[in-house]
Amino acid sequence: MLVEIDCNDEAVRLLNCSLSTAREAQRSVRTLAGPSREGWTLWLALAFEHGSFPPSPEVLQAPPVFTRWEQLAALQCDARAQKRELFDALRGNPEKKDGPLFDLGARRETTIRFSSAENRRWVAARQVVRLCEVVGLPPSAGNWVVGSDILALAADILMTTDYALAARLVLRLAKSEDDPTFNRVWSRPCIAAMSTDEVSELVAIVTNAMTYVFPMATGAGGRSTFWVTRLRVLMEALSRIVLRLSPERAEEIFRRGLSYYPMEGLAREPWLDKSIDHLLVRSWEALPKCRRTDLILDVLSAPIVGIRGFGSFTPFYPDPGELLINDNQTPAPPRESGTEWRWIEIVELIVLGLRTGGEARKRAASRLVPLARWSRLTDPEAKRVAEALWLTRFTGADALPSETKLFDWVFLLLPEPAPGLAEQRLRDHWFGSQEARDPNRLNEAFWRVGTALSALRAEQRPLALAPDECARLAAAVEEWAALPVTSDDKLEAIEGLQSILLEIDVSPAVAQGLLIKAAALNQTNTPSFRLSAGLAKSLPDSLDDIAMGMRMGLASDNAVVAEAAVDGLHSWLIAAAERTSRIPAPPGDLCREVGVMIANRRKHTLNKALQLARWIFTDGSAEQRDAIAQMSLDGLRYLIEELRYDRDHRKEDEVDVPLLRWGCAHLALAMSAFGFEADPTVARWAQAVQDDPLPEVRHADRPATAPASGG
Repeated sequence: MLVEIDCNDEAVRLLNCSLSTAREAQRSVRTLAGPSREGWTLWLALAFEHGSFPPSPEVLQAPPVFTRWEQLAALQCDARAQKRELFDALRGNPEKKDGPLFDLGARRETTIRFSSAENRRWVAARQVVRLCEVVGLPPSAGNWVVGSDILALAADILMTTDYALAARLVLRLAKSEDDPTFNRVWSRPCIAAMSTDEVSELVAIVTNAMTYVFPMATGAGGRSTFWVTRLRVLMEALSRIVLRLSPERAEEIFRRGLSYYPMEGLAREPWLDKSIDHLLVRSWEALPKCRRTDLILDVLSAPIVGIRGFGSFTPFYPDPGELLINDNQTPAPPRESGTEWRWIEIVELIVLGLRTGGEARKRAASRLVPLARWSRLTDPEAKRVAEALWLTRFTGADALPSETKLFDWVFLLLPEPAPGLAEQRLRDHWFGSQEARDPNRLNEAFWRVGTALSALRAEQRPLALAPDECARLAAAVEEWAALPVTSDDKLEAIEGLQSILLEIDVSPAVAQGLLIKAAALNQTNTPSFRLSAGLAKSLPDSLDDIAMGMRMGLASDNAVVAEAAVDGLHSWLIAAAERTSRIPAPPGDLCREVGVMIANRRKHTLNKALQLARWIFTDGSAEQRDAIAQMSLDGLRYLIEELRYDRDHRKEDEVDVPLLRWGCAHLALAMSAFGFEADPTVARWAQAVQDDPLPEVRHADRPATAPASGG
């Protein structure tokens, strides 16, 4: 315990006393207790002999460890050999496989076999835990392994029978959030399967330990590196277990993270960047939307790195404002008389950050985006923000504001010195006259332009292309279609072309070239099924060929190809629903393939299939819903048992239980909203949503209204 709280001087004194006592016992009592205890105590002596420790007045009074172990071997008290035996017991013997029988068609008779292998491993794990308690083996000392090797194996074995013990062990063993044993034991499914009492116990342990460790890790003491390592693991553990807490407790943890954020001792320690980020992001995730709204002003008011004396040595230190960038579902807080002063301070902070440059400008720009989306800026504030954002010294080569990390299209949503300035600059840069480009430049251009077109449409700000702009894009598409298929083809180009082809017209020859190239790409690890909607628009007579390629992709055993095919079908259905006059809908049997994936629970496509099925029920046509309804119900009926958190999923590497439960929950709620609320399977999933221990399922919303009868 002294070693684990970095009191090494006291530990050496106690270690010397222990060795002396063990030797005295050997002379006075003729038993093996003394030499056995000495043999195991020498593991810690070995760490102090070879580990990395600061200078100390205490001197280790131990014989040469390896020499002494050789002497103790005569009494069978060599702790090295005994530790190897424990390793073997923990790992267990590999299962022996019978060879094939010689005669044609011969088969072995089925027999009942009983094995005590797992029980022996469990017993060995318990023995290891008890051994480390009795002989005083800490996980490590001075970066030297003492007991962590056998304790890690023990934790892996105990996690299915005594999860709380395994979780506590790993808290002591792990050096970072990347520790493999920590990630196995403190996984999302395991945390979800814990009982409420276990959650409460672990939260108390972690928070109490953090209270003790935090001042040592963030202070200026000479031993802070040791405590930074401990704090790193504790913060990661708290960020994970917060998902199981009530909204009130989760809000306490979030506020605790916000109070840590501006502390210089933490901000200047690069090892803690990821830890504080995870604590903020996951505690925010655990909160219901209504509670998030009440915290938004606190988030926006947090200090910005680089201004008002708040600094950080690393650009990777998180910014709380980033929590709001992709959170479009949380209702915006009102701007009213009681909070007006806070809004004014937030705007002042953002303007100061935009004018400062560097990290401050990047972070201020991120916080500006939600304010503009919510229309929370007054006209004078919008003018001041526009002046700061568009300062000449921060203008990039594309004539748009630089040093912001924002996509080009985002500037169309933000305040600008003159109406339409951002749009004109964006058009000049990406749609202006350009010479022939290399493949990498084409990939980037398609991705940038396609992202802008799709994102602005989603923001209810569609960007209409002029005829000359369409012509330039069509020429670029022709250029890309003529390029040979290589292993260097980038998915970014396909993602961009997915949106571009819906906005422009290409000649039949170019479209045919695209179809041929798409078919070739579909045989690689860069499938192009996302182009199906655009190809269907340009080549309506080739609809059967396009659908056949999609059909083969959906049935593929290659996970990359099959997932890409589901994504392609999803984007095709959306495009056909939005632009019914120009894009033919995919054949109905393609939708049925999605139902088959759900009914058969195809592991590598199930997540994508559940999301697409949800869209079909909320935004698809009646025919599409009918095509997958029964098969979706069949799949959900089995999945409610197969995806229980308390099942052992460790041998199912491809099964992401929390993600699949999230998909099932949203699909079941969509089916409930559109005519299936009385079905027993849907009703069971609806109840499971309310009782789920994880927030992504527990906070799932039921769709409000059904789509029009036409889809």
